Amino acid sequence: MTPEEHIALINEKITSRLKDKYMRGRLEHGGDLWNKGNLLEEALDELIDAFTYIITEILRKGDSFAVAEQLRESRDADFVEQFKKTKVYLAGPMTGLPGFNFRAFDKARDELTHQGYDVISPADLERKRTSRSYSEALRDDIAHLVKCEAIYLLRGWQFSVGAKLELAVARTVGMRVMHEDGA
Repeated sequence: MTPEEHIALINEKITSRLKDKYMRGRLEHGGDLWNKGNLLEEALDELIDAFTYIITEILRKGDSFAVAEQLRESRDADFVEQFKKTKVYLAGPMTGLPGFNFRAFDKARDELTHQGYDVISPADLERKRTSRSYSEALRDDIAHLVKCEAIYLLRGWQFSVGAKLELAVARTVGMRVMHEDGA
């Protein structure tokens, strides 16, 4: 490979990763990052994420310098929790919509899963239920919601009683709120 080809390959990889990261950021922050408020706090969170990824790779590869050894030996449950995928709960309108709006939920689930999130979709939960009682379903959904770190609001969530309730619960327990573009 010539130096020019090598540089072109590096440029292609960086450009692709930058675009993917930008689009994930838009999803996480509800739209236009340029007009986002306090970016310093977000930048600090990103640095913590980067550090976490580096340590995870060190642990996966089995490198044995002092930090990796100390972390590998740790039995601290909080440490283990930091390395799990972020679990995201989808919230949006279902009742009264064609097919209970499963297509929108499935699309969001697939997109977020592709980005590395562990996604809990009420559409998937509904497909597995034997009972169709709204109150039973909502209780079950909320039980799944509180096990997540973030809630992702689909377009039209503000017209859904269930989604508004789920958002209220998510905010009350301190979950991160993410929005689909246009939501």
